[in-house]
Amino acid sequence: MRKETTMKLGTLTLATALVFATAAMAQTAEADGQAAAPAETAPAYEPAPAAAAPAGEADFGSMRGRAYNIVGNQAGVPTVGNYLDKPHTLHGRKMVYVEPTNSFAALSFGEGSTKFLAFDNSVGLGMMTLGLATKGFGASFDYAFGKRWRFDTDKQTGGAKVERDITNITAGDLLQARFSVPAGAYDLAARAFWLTYRNETETKTESSNAGTTTTTESDQDFWDYGAEVTVSNDPSAKDLFWSAGVLFVRHAADRMTKGGGTTRETNDPDATVTLQPNVNVGLAVLKSDNARVLVGVNGSVPFSVYDGANNKNTNVKDSRFTLDFVATPNILGELALGESWLLFAGAAYFWEVLDVDHETYVTGNGTPAKETLNTTILSMTTNTAFVNAGARFQRRNFAVEASVANNFFNNPLEGFNGTNFIANLGGFIYF
Repeated sequence: MRKETTMKLGTLTLATALVFATAAMAQTAEADGQAAAPAETAPAYEPAPAAAAPAGEADFGSMRGRAYNIVGNQAGVPTVGNYLDKPHTLHGRKMVYVEPTNSFAALSFGEGSTKFLAFDNSVGLGMMTLGLATKGFGASFDYAFGKRWRFDTDKQTGGAKVERDITNITAGDLLQARFSVPAGAYDLAARAFWLTYRNETETKTESSNAGTTTTTESDQDFWDYGAEVTVSNDPSAKDLFWSAGVLFVRHAADRMTKGGGTTRETNDPDATVTLQPNVNVGLAVLKSDNARVLVGVNGSVPFSVYDGANNKNTNVKDSRFTLDFVATPNILGELALGESWLLFAGAAYFWEVLDVDHETYVTGNGTPAKETLNTTILSMTTNTAFVNAGARFQRRNFAVEASVANNFFNNPLEGFNGTNFIANLGGFIYF
């Protein structure tokens, strides 16, 4: 059996905070007939004067929602997901973000140190994030629980007794910790996680009668655990943005039964250990006062070793490994229309530059084995391109972003027959 290795390639949905200059707010207030206080303190969401866009140029540094940069260009403005991936970057941010289309929300607040939380359904169960950000570090904890325990005691006529304990764990049960620190011109981030990706059942039964006790057990393990470390030049980058990291994942898929003095363990064919280096690069290739185009590529090299089979009774042994070279070229364009409107569009495609799949299958009833089969498969694939487009409206201390699904471009009237043509809709309020 062949199962394509599926890995995240660094297109995580991202995060940041929205910004308007004090002078712009004062000018708007005067237009509304309100006098701006001459010594007014800049709001928390306002960037330092050096970070403001030059006169006549569009402000491309405003805080962004998850509708933006779905293609994952490294040079794009950070989004809410980015900030949650690097918790220390939330320090000093005061905002609330709500995304009704994907049941996602995030809030950051506090003086001195910044506290933040988020709600998300991305793992299948409701996930909550709790975190703290200071000037020197940031840390957060994600959790989603789906556990059920059942205890049965059956006392039968004649003195027989059966006790049964059943534990169920729901797919999406998750524990994850994140930590990040600024390191001069670089950001360092790390995370560790444990995720149950398929429903599990564990059963233990004890039967006793006339002083004799028998025990049977069955256990299932369908979980991923792993860790990732990433470094990026985001704090100091001017034209060329990059990030590099490595991800380790143990993908467990096995079953165990025990009873009558015998233990039997079986592994699913897709049980693996994976080590995946990642490198993302992005830069601006076109610029004007109100527009820019960013080009980048996200690359990874996942190497996976499969558990395979080793049955001593039938002398069957199977071993397999895969090595992939994957690249995702991407384009991100932005166009400002006045002070309040910003249009954006992105394009990317997943390119499997080279996939190496090697398997050795040994079978036979004697020693040495009767047959050894070695199979190596090489493949290259350029997949279908992905394109999305959206818009952002910002005014004073709020912003709304939306992106449009592909089916709208194929049939603009589709939204009137009960189907959705808004792929992502989210809004900010900044304080």
